[in-house]
Amino acid sequence: MQHRHLIKMQVRDYECDMQALVNNSVYQNYCEHARHQFLKEMGVDFAYFTAKKIYLVVTRLELDFKRSLKSGDIFHVGSDYQHISKVRF
Repeated sequence: MQHRHLIKMQVRDYECDMQALVNNSVYQNYCEHARHQFLKEMGVDFAYFTAKKIYLVVTRLELDFKRSLKSGDIFHVGSDYQHISKVRF
């Protein structure tokens, strides 16, 4: 799958649970970090929009796990966007 933006990341020890796997809640943090980087590279400034009372919020996030990540693993998060309406993308 082709993505408009691809970010390379590495799992840190503190993101892992007692089974030495990335805790499920951390995957959402990875997605949020990639989203911020993607929008930043597109020239979207969160602080600017927030000051204008325009809030860029995630309303839905769906993850399909291919395999569990563990400490030290290198992985990529791909981002893209789709226009849904004048106020949603």
